[in-house]
Amino acid sequence: MRELLSRSEILRKVVHFTGLVYIPAYLQLGRDLLLICILIVFFLVSLLEFFRLKYGLLEGFVRDYERERIGAHIYFGIAVLVITAIFPGDCCITSVAIALLGDGVAGILKVLNLRRFASVSMFSSSALACLALTSVGIRLIPAIIACVTSTAVERVERIGKYYLNDNLTIPLTAAITYELAKYIF
Repeated sequence: MRELLSRSEILRKVVHFTGLVYIPAYLQLGRDLLLICILIVFFLVSLLEFFRLKYGLLEGFVRDYERERIGAHIYFGIAVLVITAIFPGDCCITSVAIALLGDGVAGILKVLNLRRFASVSMFSSSALACLALTSVGIRLIPAIIACVTSTAVERVERIGKYYLNDNLTIPLTAAITYELAKYIF
């Protein structure tokens, strides 16, 4: 069962990485058209989520602890909507790369019981992605600072009795940090 769970969780992370299509979509479509596409997809996914919660549809696609709660994909959808609507393109691309690639790699290591390497892998994979994205206008020093703060946020699972969903906190933290760091560096 543990092996099956690990495989399904790794498969979830691979699906997680497909969200990186956001980056070429942003570059090709631009902010306004991409925002319309995100709104349409978010509406459809939210509708499916409603039916999942109300009627138990698609239960095989959620983790056990999400069965009675809103799925992580909804939190990520909210974060991407907010980021795309508010922040400039370089900031959006950076935060999505950090959230999807960095957190995805860290998540895979956690599933493989390599938790002690998760933060290092999140930072390094995010930083390498941001380095590669300098060719499309990402500023490296603010991006590295965003990688550091997002990695720190990824390690915080709770504040008091409140659970923090990293699908919401990581992209928002990355966006805010990157944008603020651009004014300093």
